[in-house]
Formats: sequence, structure tokens, C-alpha cells
Amino acid sequence: MKNLLQKSRFSGTQAGLFQNPLGFLPVLAITFVSFFLGFCSSTPPGSPPPEEKERIVQARVIAAQETPIADDDTGSRSIERPVQETPIADDDAVIMVSEEERLPMEAEFKKLVKSERRRDYSSDAAFANFREVKLGSMASGILYRSRHPALEDTRSPYAARLAEQARVGSIIDLADSPEEMALKANAIPWYQSFITQGNSIAVAMDLDYDSRHNRAKIQEVLRFMLSHKKPFLLHCVDGTGPSAFIVMILAALMNASREEIIDDYMHSYVNYYGFDKTEDRYRLISYSGEDMIALICGEALGGEPSPRRSPAENTGPAPGLRERAENYLQEKIQLHTGEIAGLRRLLAGQQP
Repeated sequence: MKNLLQKSRFSGTQAGLFQNPLGFLPVLAITFVSFFLGFCSSTPPGSPPPEEKERIVQARVIAAQETPIADDDTGSRSIERPVQETPIADDDAVIMVSEEERLPMEAEFKKLVKSERRRDYSSDAAFANFREVKLGSMASGILYRSRHPALEDTRSPYAARLAEQARVGSIIDLADSPEEMALKANAIPWYQSFITQGNSIAVAMDLDYDSRHNRAKIQEVLRFMLSHKKPFLLHCVDGTGPSAFIVMILAALMNASREEIIDDYMHSYVNYYGFDKTEDRYRLISYSGEDMIALICGEALGGEPSPRRSPAENTGPAPGLRERAENYLQEKIQLHTGEIAGLRRLLAGQQP
């Protein structure tokens, strides 16, 4: 036994315990009690501390993500979008989306599948998610929105042709960095011309619209609009994420009603998936657009729950929505009052 202990290089204490097995019992008892107490008082493995949990919840912002999940043999693509867990601004109240509503909304996003074949759509504009933005008191010939017109896919040529027919003067690319935009423009002379003439901007926004990064990008975009040629083409990838958010800011600034803003947001889903306003999935997914309005109104992280109002009760100008948008542009985007007034004149068809 002595030779065995020496060969095993046990310490004196270990050797003593080994030679007297009963000596293990106190050690085992202490070890067990320590482990049990530590287990009961510790945070479960993989769980962040409480303050980190709160930060994570607050950082889960908004709606429609343009991330393809899978392509199947039919040319269809599934789109999955994260959902913001925040209150929603109504015309005169903050409405909380309940868990019973939010879970079906998230499920509907995951089920969305759109065809990549032109023949499955009613028009070129629907296929390219291209349209003029005329919400509230916006004038004609100022702003267009679409999906990306310079990707190597079946939709881009339609988006590019429609923008060219609209005689777009400047391009606002919310999806790419300047380097990525230039790379994609190499094969498309029409798109490249905007870069060459200095009538383009690429800001690479992500989906955390309230982040410092995105606030700076929104400021850059709006100041670009004040000093460049109209009409503007605003695009991201599918035209349902950052494009929708900036359109909402501008629409609210121009006295658009909440119903108008949500209808325009949902028009992209009508284009891509053939939604009908009477469907439950239309109502469920529209909540993500209301989350965006809540963020603009400064109500995204507070407020008491109240009953959801019917669409019929949400018609007409939203009281205070313009003022809330102006406050958002001043406080969050850091625009001067003169710049905000200039945006209103620009969107009304006047000189900024």
C-alpha cells in the first residue's frame, strides 16, 4: 500500500484518507453541503444577470427583418423577422401587445413565403415592391420606395426600370455601406451614374432603429435629402425594414394619420404575400408597424396597458403625431428646428 501511495504521488492528507476510508466522510459531507447551497443561490447556467436581462429586452427593437431563411425548389423564399416586445402608440393611448397576441404575430412572420417568379404577381410594381410615397400632406414627385434595385436576382431589374421611369434624381441605400453599394453598381450603369454624379448615399442601417449607430444614419439620410436632387428613391433589401421606418418618420412629420402609415407599411406585405385586410395575419403583422410608430412617438419603453381600439376608431389625423415626430427628430436624431422645417417644405414640394 505504501508503494502504491508513493507511485500515485498522493499528498499526506490524501494518503491518510486513502488508508482510512472513514476519513472521507466529513470531507464528503462538507463538499455536499457547499455544493447544495451554491446551487440554490447561484444564477442558472447561461442566464445573464438581472441588469443584463433588462438591457437585452430593451434592445429587441422592431419589426421586419429582411433575412432569407431558405430557398426551395419553387423559387420561394422564407423570411423570418424578429419582433419588438414594447408598447404601441395609439392616437390617444399607449397599447401593450399582449403575449397572446405577440406569439401568433411571431409565428405568422416565420410562416411567410414569397414567390420569386414575376408571373405570380399582379404587376411589376408589386413584384418590385415599388411605389410613390404620398402620405399626409406629401406632394407628388418627391419620394419613392422599393426593394433593392441592384441585386443579382429576378426583382432588381424591375425595381431599377420603375425607378428610371419615375426619373429618380437621388438614391438612398439603407442596406449597404458605400463600398458595398459601389460594388453592386459595377454591373448596372444606371445605378452607377448616381454614385458618379454624387447623388447617392449608402448608410448600412440595421434593425435596432433606436441605437446610436442608426440614429446617426437617419440624421445623415435626412440631411442628404435637404441638399440633393429629388425625387428620391429610398430602398433597403426588401423595402420592409429601414425603408419602412424612415417613411414612417416622414409621414408622421407630414400629418399622416396612424391608419395611413400602417396601411403603407402593410402594403409591402400585400405586394409580396397577397394579404387581405380582413385576414387575421394582416392584423397580427401590422402590430410590428405599430411598434415602429411607438418608437418614433417616444412610447416604446413605457406606458400602461389599455384596450386595443378597432381600426374604425383610428381614422383621421393622429392628434399630436406630428409634434411627436418633431420631438423625435430634435431629441433623438439631433436635427435643428430649421432642418425639420426644411424637410416639411421639401416633402410638400417647396424649396427646403
